[in-house]
Amino acid sequence: MWVAGGGGHRPVGGQPGQIRLAELDQHLGLHVEPDSVAVLRRCVRYVNDQPSSLQDSYYPMDLAEEVHELLSPKDIPQGTTRLLAERGHEQTAFYDEYVSRMPTPEETRLLGLQPGTTILLHIRTGYTEQRPVRVSFNVFSGDRNQIVTTHGDVRIIGRFRPEEAPE
Repeated sequence: MWVAGGGGHRPVGGQPGQIRLAELDQHLGLHVEPDSVAVLRRCVRYVNDQPSSLQDSYYPMDLAEEVHELLSPKDIPQGTTRLLAERGHEQTAFYDEYVSRMPTPEETRLLGLQPGTTILLHIRTGYTEQRPVRVSFNVFSGDRNQIVTTHGDVRIIGRFRPEEAPE
């Protein structure tokens, strides 16, 4: 789930961007044949009317043919993870990778980055009990994002950091 807020930032909804068939390399993690195609859903997320991150999520074509909403350029109100779970494809495991690097020319353009600004690439592969069903590439502008994680009992953290207390 993506959350914007705090620090004076007002979240502005992401754009349910382009849908296109994308050729897959084996490294995408979907465990499909090298010449297979997949559905790509692209989203540009904004905070205070400024692009903050990009997300390209790839889904196997046979899954998209079963869950037709993945093929639509329209926003999926409950999100794709919940939609897939509702259709019997609950993601029960995730594999995350983080890479800091210089942006591609397209990332620079879409995020409006200044020269020398790095990005943080978060690659998440989502698995059901049967197979991988999604690989998402999240590109975060290095000058506009902060990543915070909590581990363990969040109630304890909330006692010392009230702003982090579960609701």
